[in-house]
Amino acid sequence: MRTALTRKVCVLTGGPGCGKSYTVASIVAMASVKDARIILAAPTGRAAKRLTELTGHEASTVHRLLELRPGGEAAHDRDHPWTATSSWWTRPRCST
Repeated sequence: MRTALTRKVCVLTGGPGCGKSYTVASIVAMASVKDARIILAAPTGRAAKRLTELTGHEASTVHRLLELRPGGEAAHDRDHPWTATSSWWTRPRCST
């Protein structure tokens, strides 16, 4: 949890039943108390939906966050880094 709260990016991995859900929920709750900007991304749409349900904060797929285009080209890369002011962040989002 310390890494997630003190670094700009944190990747959490692990097998079933190892406590990933509990850890993510705890990290998001602690970050929310500190009014931190929380951006959640997952490798699949199903995982993003689960993150949203678990935390109450909208999650996205990594592909959407990077604005991956058909053919595999990303709108954001080393030369055009993603920032919190990128179009993904500022675009109005619909809740379902």
